[in-house]
Amino acid sequence: MGSFYTNITVKGASREALLEDLKRNSCNAVVGPSLGGWCTFSEEGIDMQDQERIRAFLKWASSRYGGVALSVLCHDDAVLEVQLFKQGEQISHYNSCPGYFLEDPTDDQTNPVLENAGNFAAEFDAVSEKDLEHILMPDAGTYLYPLDVQSELWRILQLPEYGVGFGFRYAEHDTDEYEPERFARTN
Repeated sequence: MGSFYTNITVKGASREALLEDLKRNSCNAVVGPSLGGWCTFSEEGIDMQDQERIRAFLKWASSRYGGVALSVLCHDDAVLEVQLFKQGEQISHYNSCPGYFLEDPTDDQTNPVLENAGNFAAEFDAVSEKDLEHILMPDAGTYLYPLDVQSELWRILQLPEYGVGFGFRYAEHDTDEYEPERFARTN
């Protein structure tokens, strides 16, 4: 069994503000430290990979904190999905294997899709559309291990490294890696 996790990284939100808002809304979540103006959290429902809930949190966080919110979802080390929202609207989307859940996908349906790479690149200093395509869009038939892709993407975007592989269930069960002093819980 591979990795299963989902988290959201928010620009402009402090850990304290995120914790307060998540608690006020009775969310069961784990929030990492604020680093470089970004803060990452994983909530129990989004970590179950509920797409509607993920989009609702992205819309809320990008509107609430006046900037951008980025989700990452890894499903069984087979699919990596990244969604980028700005001020409540989705501005970019990546899926490493959109046909993964289809019964008999075509080759085209198993190739990665990156929508609006220019919008994505515009939200991050020192990253270009070409940089994103190099990491996210390999030659046809090339398998990309989701954790490696996310790690490289987070590196060039200068996002908190702890967000790679971070999910609610992992944080709840591994308090050595996600120690309570650094990772605050709402409950």
